[in-house]
Amino acid sequence: MNQIYVWKLQLQDQAVQAFDAGAGRDGEAARELEVEKLPAKIGQLTVEWDFLSRRSGRRSRRIAEDCFTAIMKIYRSAGNANC
Repeated sequence: MNQIYVWKLQLQDQAVQAFDAGAGRDGEAARELEVEKLPAKIGQLTVEWDFLSRRSGRRSRRIAEDCFTAIMKIYRSAGNANC
């Protein structure tokens, strides 16, 4: 068997999935669900950071700003450009 023959067999077995109108929607739905969870996660991390920084007796504004910047980069890369 050569590679082209293997690809042909794979296409014949999975052609219906490749041309299905609903294909890929599950992945998009999962991504949208993750994006919806991001603001809650950002809030949770902010609360934890505030608690831990008060608990330790130190407040480092620079570290907090760096963490916030990193979180916002992730949030924006997930398609939320309005923040």
